[in-house]
Amino acid sequence: MRTRPIWWPWPAVWLAVAVATAALVRLPGPAMLDPDEYASALYFDHLIHGRRLEEFLLSAPKPLLTLVHGLAWTATHDWRAGTALTVAAFALAVTALARAASRLGGPAAAVSVGLAVAGSGALILQVARGNSVIWALAGWAVALDALARRDRRWGVAAAALLLAGLARAEGWLLLPPAALLGLVAWRRGERRGLLLLVPLAAPLLWLGHDLLLAGDPLYSLKVPDRYTDLVSGRQVIGPRAWVELVARRYAHTPLLAVLALLGAVRLALRRSWLWLGGIGVLLVGVLALLGVEAWRGTYVSFRYYDPADASVRVLAGVGAAWLLSGAVAWLAGRRRPSGDGPRMAAVTAAGAVAAGALVAAACLPLAPTDPGVGPTLDRSARSSRNTASAVAALRQVSGAPSSVVVVSGPQRYRVALELGLPLERVKDLYLGALAEPLPLALAGAAAVYHDSGGDQPAGRFAQLEVTTPERLGSLRVEPLLTSPLRGLYVLRVEAVPKNVAQSPSD
Repeated sequence: MRTRPIWWPWPAVWLAVAVATAALVRLPGPAMLDPDEYASALYFDHLIHGRRLEEFLLSAPKPLLTLVHGLAWTATHDWRAGTALTVAAFALAVTALARAASRLGGPAAAVSVGLAVAGSGALILQVARGNSVIWALAGWAVALDALARRDRRWGVAAAALLLAGLARAEGWLLLPPAALLGLVAWRRGERRGLLLLVPLAAPLLWLGHDLLLAGDPLYSLKVPDRYTDLVSGRQVIGPRAWVELVARRYAHTPLLAVLALLGAVRLALRRSWLWLGGIGVLLVGVLALLGVEAWRGTYVSFRYYDPADASVRVLAGVGAAWLLSGAVAWLAGRRRPSGDGPRMAAVTAAGAVAAGALVAAACLPLAPTDPGVGPTLDRSARSSRNTASAVAALRQVSGAPSSVVVVSGPQRYRVALELGLPLERVKDLYLGALAEPLPLALAGAAAVYHDSGGDQPAGRFAQLEVTTPERLGSLRVEPLLTSPLRGLYVLRVEAVPKNVAQSPSD
């Protein structure tokens, strides 16, 4: 018997998740975006002014993020606007998943799935960073909610999948099965099912975005290899080692893995092929794609696991709801409670609470108590405050025509936009010192901004941590703004005049 969904105040759920998430990411505190998100605003600035990138950057462009963060910065000149929009997108993702789950397994599924996703410390950090995975997750969740209805909303699903495909390339994995679903629906007489062919345009739009931005439609695809070769170095992980690595990753949370398996069984027994197909593509497909990249030796960040990890959490929420709501109903003497009345409401509420408690235990530590969240946000906030101070100090020397400043690598794009300088006048301190000795990396610069927390390894940049004028090779550095406690050093850079021996006069 199909579980009958009850009405929930979904706008109130969205608001509650948004407020809680905003508190967790410390809005309206300092902006804590990642370099990729600052780069997105830079890409937007180039596109609207008809300029192409001056050099190959190590942040892969993502069309949706170009629009989101570019518009947010252009409209407000406040980086926190991008974070606020990402908070709203995350709340939408959690609400859409919970609402879709409520149709599948009632309030217990809604609570457990929503809590599993909203409680992820990794996702909360991505919200603070304004990361693209949150926007992709929102698109996938809205599409699932639109297609899991009895009266499917094809247009909403198509728009959501298109936007998700412009946020993360992993979303392209969902486009062929979605198009196939639309064609099957069309064959059965649902003409609007053909709208699911529209998201297939996402890769073409992405290629066009890169062509306009960099003159190369494959620009984004080349960034991971360039980053690997320049920064991290190639480390090949073979297929067998990759499978073992993935197995160890999920073995660290055995209860979560067991609940996820129960969730998959539940979906299979109910023949919920839409759920199984979508989650299966994101889970297996993303891990397989990462495995191929690891086999090539391409750098694989821990953040790339987020779509797969979120899929596991959704499955675990479904599994916990199936297990606990059934157990509570059995203990209440009704295996399939139905009808109205206080008894039905009490059994339903108890099942939801029990399922939520179980999935919370499986997902420990939840974001508010996750030991990795607070310190990471602290470091990001300190870096953001340092950059704001550094920008003010750099204005003293950046106004001169053709003056060049060298800045902490993670903050380069932000500094360029805030100072209104082209990239050729804002050099990357990390990459410069990676290629040549520090004095040569600073040659020709008017000033340097060094953040001891962001510029690593520390020994490479220790010579810049001074509070009095010092000699640095053939250069002289003089503090414009320093704060050792904050790890902030903004120094004027000048060439040391050569001592020329005076010839004796006749």
